[in-house]
Amino acid sequence: MYSIYLPLTCDTSVCSLYPNANFSKYNNLIAMSDDCDDIRKILFKIPKTLLHILDNNEIISAKLSFNGTASNPWLNQTKIFLNNSDYNYNKVTWNTCPDKGSLLSNNYWNFNPYDNCVECDVSNIISKITTPESLEFGFQIIIKSMNSWLKLSSSRTICQPSLILKLNPRNLCSNYLLAYVNNTSINQSISIPTGKVIPFNVVNTSKSLELNNQTSEISIKQPGCYTIDWWLDYSGGIAMDRITLSLKSSNSIIYSSSCPVNSPGSFSGHAIINVISDESDKNYNIALYNTSAPLNHEDDAGKLYLSPISMPASIRVIKIE
Repeated sequence: MYSIYLPLTCDTSVCSLYPNANFSKYNNLIAMSDDCDDIRKILFKIPKTLLHILDNNEIISAKLSFNGTASNPWLNQTKIFLNNSDYNYNKVTWNTCPDKGSLLSNNYWNFNPYDNCVECDVSNIISKITTPESLEFGFQIIIKSMNSWLKLSSSRTICQPSLILKLNPRNLCSNYLLAYVNNTSINQSISIPTGKVIPFNVVNTSKSLELNNQTSEISIKQPGCYTIDWWLDYSGGIAMDRITLSLKSSNSIIYSSSCPVNSPGSFSGHAIINVISDESDKNYNIALYNTSAPLNHEDDAGKLYLSPISMPASIRVIKIE
């Protein structure tokens, strides 16, 4: 079992007392006193990386966590809804806020004084997320006036609000490998210059496949047909029109996937390879590289920045015959 933290994105709040105000630049999502006659809505999105994580892992638990304080350790029941339309968090107000869609949760929130966090179990919500469309418009939390003082920090602070997942990797088959990029410095991006390998770390693998943690090369030890797919969440790139990832073996490109630079964004790729035994008793080694074409000759041109989340990229290799 292991844990990952997915920071919430596009997080802001709207307020019934100030229906035309936008609060997207504030450090706090909520700062309510116990006598406040007000209704607040917190709007946020969850990175689409969640879908790839759910494909390869069994969820043990999931909770929303906001850095903050509360005068009452057990807060009122707080409802979480899907948004039924999109919003621009830099402009949204109470009057332009998306209408609420399906009710996903009506759980109690509690204040954890040891970590200074307000938390809510959302395992039941995560189990309902199965398609990209279910994450497209994001979510809203409705908080009405309560007999409690409440303060929640936004992503504009050092301690970002997060979705915290506890997971067990799934055993996909007898010949598989599942690896992630492990970012140990949350809120900081991993940079990958053009021509350099994507630095994966093993999470789950079988004996016929192996990953070198130093070189990020995957060794295939048995002949056969293998399907390989990868996913990446990025925060930007320097001096490039398109981000290109290439699967290489012995410096030869097997397959490449590419997408326009939409900062931030995510994309994926897929390849099928046939490994033939050459009786040399050598493993067939592959690795995924940033091969984005730089637009100039500056040192950082073509450099790719992964999103500042705990696991911004993954690769999966499965023997299919």
